[in-house]
Amino acid sequence: MVAGICFDDLLRWNRWWPENRDNKGLLCWGSSPVAPPYKGDFATNTWQGAAYESGLDNSPMFDDIPFNTETHMFE
Repeated sequence: MVAGICFDDLLRWNRWWPENRDNKGLLCWGSSPVAPPYKGDFATNTWQGAAYESGLDNSPMFDDIPFNTETHMFE
């Protein structure tokens, strides 16, 4: 059964969000301080990286949202 094969991976993926993007009980976009996936990518742990995570990085909705480099999330 497909659900049995994928269950552990899906559960781990779903638990990642509250463990890594919980900000006072709300899930927030963010950018973790990890090594850049390729040379020249300077967006990790930045406002731009969090906007990329949202998938709406060209949207003005994030323009006035501050990024916290300690929590690695939008405020």
